[in-house]
Amino acid sequence: AGEVAPPDPARQGGAPAFRNALEIVGVASWNRARDGLFAALLAAASAQRHQRQGLWSGDPETVWRAALTLRRVLSLERTQHVRHVRENNFAERLTELLRDADLRDITGSKIANEAAWALTNIASGNHEDTEHVVAAGVVPVLVARLGCGKVELVEQCIWALGNIAGDSTPLRDVCLIEGALEGVMRHVEAPRNARISTLRNAAWTMSNFVRSRPPPPFEVVQHMPAALSNLLQWCSDEEVIIDACWSLSYLSNGDDTNIEAVLQWDVVPRLVELISSSSLRIITPALRTLGNLVTGAD
Repeated sequence: AGEVAPPDPARQGGAPAFRNALEIVGVASWNRARDGLFAALLAAASAQRHQRQGLWSGDPETVWRAALTLRRVLSLERTQHVRHVRENNFAERLTELLRDADLRDITGSKIANEAAWALTNIASGNHEDTEHVVAAGVVPVLVARLGCGKVELVEQCIWALGNIAGDSTPLRDVCLIEGALEGVMRHVEAPRNARISTLRNAAWTMSNFVRSRPPPPFEVVQHMPAALSNLLQWCSDEEVIIDACWSLSYLSNGDDTNIEAVLQWDVVPRLVELISSSSLRIITPALRTLGNLVTGAD
């Protein structure tokens, strides 16, 4: 069946809009219409900035509708027009909205959700896009919102952090320095009581914290094996298991300190069970982890 690759380190936050339109107008016509729409909406949003309208309005309902529109545009297939997002500092404004939105208010919560979703999509682009989002100061804001108690917003913030951490080692380290790992792990402490979508986002994001080389200092990720063991023991969702196994394979691919940290949480019996799975996507990372544990640092 061929080798199974690790999960994609970047994911876009939401399905592309108007998917059925492709079947009606055709790809070429749709692409031209999409690009024209994108350019027009971004140009309008840029003008609104100077007029204190749209995202920069003082009316929360207007801000929400502008954020919703921008998020929908960014949920389309990525085009050359995404550079306008960087040039017009949309990431800075979206970060402000995410940070300052009053979550006790319905409209405030909607603004925060749309801002986080739009930032997630920007961060799923190329390296320049992701760097731009980080330069806007989004990482500490995302980490702070992990404790907001709003499940949908928490999930989106975890997703955005996963996109940033999966981009490169330096941006991964920014996330770790700001405490992103600790914030994400809090949401897998009780997997039986958590939403599957939350666990999926958390497991995938945690794998991005340890995927790239060189690995982070062990003392930064030393509590990950416990969280991953908890996921494997209490969650039966395939996507969660796959990402948890990949994380363990990355963590155990090191010196004896890493291996001992994984072994002390008694994950071997569960990994042995998983290599009998019918899914090659589960077998591959489980087997790699077992191989790392058996061979050690030699």
